[in-house]
Amino acid sequence: MGARTALHCLGALCLAAHGIAAAAAPSNDVLSLGSVAQVGGGNALSTPAARHVARMDSGTYLLALQRDLSGTSGQTGLGLYRSDDDAQSWTFYASLNPSASDRHTVDLVKSGDDLALVQSFDAPSILPDSTLDPRRKVYFQWWRSDGKGGWSGDGRVTVFDPAPGEAYHRAELAIDAQGRIWVQAFKRRASACNPASDPRCAVCNTPGNGDNYPNDLVVSMSADGGRSFAREQVLASTICRAGGPTVTVIRSGACWTISSGSSWPRLTACAFGVPAPTTFMRSSVPRETRLFTPSRAARPPSAWM
Repeated sequence: MGARTALHCLGALCLAAHGIAAAAAPSNDVLSLGSVAQVGGGNALSTPAARHVARMDSGTYLLALQRDLSGTSGQTGLGLYRSDDDAQSWTFYASLNPSASDRHTVDLVKSGDDLALVQSFDAPSILPDSTLDPRRKVYFQWWRSDGKGGWSGDGRVTVFDPAPGEAYHRAELAIDAQGRIWVQAFKRRASACNPASDPRCAVCNTPGNGDNYPNDLVVSMSADGGRSFAREQVLASTICRAGGPTVTVIRSGACWTISSGSSWPRLTACAFGVPAPTTFMRSSVPRETRLFTPSRAARPPSAWM
């Protein structure tokens, strides 16, 4: 299997990893493997924390795939693919963002018969780029069911728009029990961390890919179905590029947890839809907290209540 082919797999092993109930299969066919489409390189299904595939009530699978420049005309960049035969075969369905230079990936959530998704940048490198950084925004979009086995996209709504020198990446999405839409992303700052002045930077001193740029974990919420989003709130800051599973709905609010592997820090931060202060805490294990700013408490904006 080539590294430049996006693969799908069936059974509990892969579908359960995406929170999807796998279709019943004979006991002698626990796992099946096949190709979806040729891709241009790594990060075609980045980030691993994001959800790239959804199984709709009709049985159709919808998959968001980044192909870079490998697709034919109209199929470059980020596209939506569908399968109507339990993921045995796939066809191109719609373009989400054909620009390979934008390098967008998605996190998507099934909501009734519709699909909600956020688009944001992700690639092996997030070095500052005066041309690309202004396009490294975070977008929210609904793909609405037509009731006949088809979906069409509403207009994209900008959630986060970077200031000069900054860039957003690795966005994730959640919809709570009250229908509020929560979007989280990481914001790369304009200046790199210098290990000569801050020894903590040594853990991510890889100047060639942007890992050595501090990130802010930001969140915003929409109470009107995704038509508009509140001003961002900074939940935490890291010395290095951050990422990992971060957003989960809990009751009527949302809870964020950073967890990017044993060599990276962990932080848990919860923001509930109640008028009580929200506390952002860090782990007590020194090796896992050295990249984080000190613990602090904050009250979500009143518009979020």
